[in-house]
Amino acid sequence: MQPLLATMADWPPIAVYALVGALAGLIGVLVAYPFKKAGYKFAQFIPIVFVASTVPLMPQILPPLLIEANINASLPQNIDEATTLQSASISEKELTYFFTIDGELPADFDVSVIKADNLSTFCNTFRSSFENRFYTKVIYDYQTQAGSKQFTVTPDDCR
Repeated sequence: MQPLLATMADWPPIAVYALVGALAGLIGVLVAYPFKKAGYKFAQFIPIVFVASTVPLMPQILPPLLIEANINASLPQNIDEATTLQSASISEKELTYFFTIDGELPADFDVSVIKADNLSTFCNTFRSSFENRFYTKVIYDYQTQAGSKQFTVTPDDCR
């Protein structure tokens, strides 16, 4: 499913919505079939309801799925000799990047240094997403041998 979604991320939005609408209509036809065979007249409206239900749901559900699939299609990716970007996840308007750091780190290692050193780059990357309220925050989660450490970039960080 992930490769299909990653491919669909490059399609024009109208083509994605048309495919989703067609699939919803097909499901509606399959659901309606037993009712139609039983003689229920309302069965003819079931496919229409299924297609119509995609209109309010697609802008909420589909773009995050496509973006997530597109990001994850090229992962895992080595960032440097010790850091690997494993995956990304989008939920509740939050984008989370999951990294692993190999090797021993000092006990007092603080990932907020990474945030401080790269904040202008993070803000340039996510400014429009923050302004359009597509994301409310971006979380950078690092798995180390000592456990998980993370920091968050929010719109307030980029003002």
